Amino acid sequence: MERKNIIAKILIVFGLATLLTSAIDYATLLLPLHLSNSSWVYGIVQKASELAIIPALGVIITLCGFYLNDKNNKLMLNMERLISVFCFSIGIGFLIMLLLYALNIKAVENHMVNNITKSASGIKQKITTIYDSKKDLTAQDKAKIDEYLKNVEEKGNLQIKSTKNTLLKQNVKTVFNLVLFILVYLFTGILGFSYSGKELKRLRISKKNSKKSRVGEVSDKRNVKTKC
Repeated sequence: MERKNIIAKILIVFGLATLLTSAIDYATLLLPLHLSNSSWVYGIVQKASELAIIPALGVIITLCGFYLNDKNNKLMLNMERLISVFCFSIGIGFLIMLLLYALNIKAVENHMVNNITKSASGIKQKITTIYDSKKDLTAQDKAKIDEYLKNVEEKGNLQIKSTKNTLLKQNVKTVFNLVLFILVYLFTGILGFSYSGKELKRLRISKKNSKKSRVGEVSDKRNVKTKC
């Protein structure tokens, strides 16, 4: 039993250390907040989803340590409950991130497409301006210019298509990670809170029963003395 408690304490310390480092990582990542900036929200949520596994491991390791620890330790059970609430809160936080991400996907895509379109339009405008200033253009020169402008437009369209495909892959990956870890955090938080609550209730009932038994023993001793 002693060995089991030592392992439990090691898991708890290691898990809490992991959670602390994760909290620092997320604080440096998220602060200062720029929620009005769609590109910032988009990029930050992607990075946050990639880091989501680290605090998840910290929470699970910590709760495993609490599970292996002495079940009659009220302080540890309350700490387990607190960690479970924290885990559930992380799940809610990731749910909010998912909603913010979904709200900003279209804005980021439009922004990137507009940048590509503006760049292609700028190149075409420069070429047109340069050649319009020349008066001795032949029909062949004009045909080459038209072909070049057409190529610029085609490259712009291909770049837009490639950008949309890349964004789609990133979005699918990010949304999948977020949904997965939302479920993990919420489920783990609810399970840990429920288990610790049952153990605290059992502990309270056990203490009440022990008090009653003590009172009964004292009463029996008094009755015996009275008879004597």
